[in-house]
Amino acid sequence: MFDRWFDGHAQEMETRARLSLAATATVAVACAAGWLALSWLVRRESFGEAVNEAFGVLFGVLILLSVIGALRARSRANSGEDPENPS
Repeated sequence: MFDRWFDGHAQEMETRARLSLAATATVAVACAAGWLALSWLVRRESFGEAVNEAFGVLFGVLILLSVIGALRARSRANSGEDPENPS
């Protein structure tokens, strides 16, 4: 009886994790691509320099999203909310 619940719950958590990872990757790549286009096409910098800047933006966005996620998790832990059962 409980095995089905645990399997369903684990599957739901895995789906959420994959969706979160996909959304994070999409945001980060979109920001990097936008910066590449801005730097290369608008500011007329060399392609290599524009790519280096885009990688910097990519890593910066990933760090920012990681910090936001850590703060949200800490906030949930301090409020007593169960991270396994978000409301």
